[in-house]
Formats: sequence, structure tokens, C-alpha cells
Amino acid sequence: MRSNAREIVLRDTAKADILEVFIYLATKASAEVADSFLDALEIAWRLLETFPSVGIELSGYSSDIRTLRRWPVPKFTNYLVYYRLHASNVDILRVLHGSRDIRMLIKDC
Repeated sequence: MRSNAREIVLRDTAKADILEVFIYLATKASAEVADSFLDALEIAWRLLETFPSVGIELSGYSSDIRTLRRWPVPKFTNYLVYYRLHASNVDILRVLHGSRDIRMLIKDC
């Protein structure tokens, strides 16, 4: 790991999102697909640890979420990781399907 690597911190909201997606995929597709989603998240975490600025800034949004970034989950690109950068960590707020309304869902994070 590089010296500029940042710790990944999962908020409770992100953990709940991941569980929801896992259950959905296991039910609608298969346990293997749901497991692949978790594997893809691990790949996303490793990338964000090393290159935390890689995500797209949500600069066109209101000021309450303007500091957010988003990054697609590899192989599950309809799902997006929403995060904030801090000096020592990457704060993962949500993991949501791209069709969800981020403005409404992020206000409590």
C-alpha cells in the first residue's frame, strides 16, 4: 500500500445499503452474484484507499452534498459509492443504485 493511502470508513448507512443490495441480488439473481458484488466492493475500496480523488465530484448539486464524490462499483456500475475525502480517511456514506435520489438520501449522513 502506498504511503498516501487513506483508511476506508464505512458509515452505518453504507453498511445498511450494502446489506440491502446483497439481499436483493441474492434473491433476484443468485448467491454467487451477491458474493460477486461484495468482491467488487473490495476492489472499489482498494482503489479509493490508494487513489481517493478518482471519484467524480458532485459539484452541480446543492451545497449540502457538493463535497461528495461518487465512484461506480466495478462490474456493478449501476451501483455507486458516495464518499467524502478527509485528511486520513475516505468516509463512505452510501452505496446506492444510480437511479436513487441522492439529494434525499444523503441529508441524514
